[in-house]
Amino acid sequence: MRTLLRSFPYIKGLERNGKIVRKCKIPGVLLITMLILSLSYSVVSSAEMALKDVKKGVVRILTNDGYNYYQGSGFAIGLQGEPVTYIVTNYHVIEDQTEINLYFDESNQYPLEVTDIVFRDNDIALVKLREPLDSLQPLVIETEIIGESGDNILALGFPGISDSIDESFTGYPEDITVTSGIISKIAETNNARFYQIDANISGGNSGGPLINEQGYVIGINSFGILNEDGSMAAGYNGSYLLERLIKALDDNNIPFTTAKDMAKEAVETDQQETTDTPKPTNTNDQMADETPQSSPDDNSDHNLDTPATNEEGNVTNLILMAVALFASLIAVIIIIIVVSISSKKKKNMTPPVIMPVYAPAQPIKKIPQVVGITGYQAGKVFPVQGNVTFGRNPASKIAYPEDYKGISGNHCIIQYDEVNALFLLMDLGSSYGTFLENGQMIQKNSRVALSHGDKFYLASPVELFEVR
Repeated sequence: MRTLLRSFPYIKGLERNGKIVRKCKIPGVLLITMLILSLSYSVVSSAEMALKDVKKGVVRILTNDGYNYYQGSGFAIGLQGEPVTYIVTNYHVIEDQTEINLYFDESNQYPLEVTDIVFRDNDIALVKLREPLDSLQPLVIETEIIGESGDNILALGFPGISDSIDESFTGYPEDITVTSGIISKIAETNNARFYQIDANISGGNSGGPLINEQGYVIGINSFGILNEDGSMAAGYNGSYLLERLIKALDDNNIPFTTAKDMAKEAVETDQQETTDTPKPTNTNDQMADETPQSSPDDNSDHNLDTPATNEEGNVTNLILMAVALFASLIAVIIIIIVVSISSKKKKNMTPPVIMPVYAPAQPIKKIPQVVGITGYQAGKVFPVQGNVTFGRNPASKIAYPEDYKGISGNHCIIQYDEVNALFLLMDLGSSYGTFLENGQMIQKNSRVALSHGDKFYLASPVELFEVR
């Protein structure tokens, strides 16, 4: 309702020179107009994006500066129903990185290239896929309505702190972390406006979308706030508005979906459904034609009831209009009271000294793993911590059923050498042997070094594993 009031041209005294004042002069016709506007807004609501659809457009971005891997977040833009080519993220996520990939898992990564649309001062960058992806859902950008203090919001992304409690490292919709909060206020830094929000933003979450209750993107999550003593200020995080990005997309003829487009589509769909409503059948038409017509002098009950029915309808309409006007009047009174309260002078207080700190792309902590590719352990991921044994022995960390053919009780063992970043595989005297992917058999009780991506199998190529 606040949004509707601010955009209405006949409200006088509610906002003057950027300051809220108490007096409002509201013409009576405004109440009816507000009702009409609120009814039309319900059309927009029918086009809202569900959270599950929004998640389909949020991505994990993995980068490399030549020495270390880092991660951040981003979101897809484009036209609904078409493959995605462009991803929006933070500038600091891709700054000085030699390799940038959209990351789903180890075997599903897609190279990203930085475009000319880059804004360092409000930390926004547009990156481009070399080949469009149809598995992503373009998110809808809100270009008409700016969020206000108190509005509910959600922040989506891939914070590194979440990865620390999750053994898997993937970038699928089910891996996305969602944090909720409200807009505290709109502020400005580096000549760019941002939403101050209380939803958590941490390393790795940078570049993810900030969405409103309709599921539309209103900002890009960028930084947290530090107190003067260096501690993290709880509930103070920044999400930049997309004003400059929207203009740049328009100037460069890069298509994207807006909330206005969704509303228009909803109206057109509704009109189409109305147009497609089937006409009465010929049988009904014939029945209507056969209905006897009463003469003007006919005093039948049918003629006597007709004016009563019309009068009844008029009374019903008047009652509905009265109820709607009364509800609108109550809403206006509530707003006037809120405005009156907000205009009271506040006590002078010295604000805390705070400074923005960008949430850096989260460095990746390398977790050594062995992954089952085919066979009994296919699809399972095992962290390699200490000595990891394979076998039919129930005490084995990677255990097989007692009657599983080809696998010995204590078949082989693998460990990770952190100093040299290598996996060490040793056969424990198994009956049917342990082999490298090329078929080379590992000598019993001898170690073989494996690097990231190398494969080996137990007894037969069916029981295939990979180290990562």
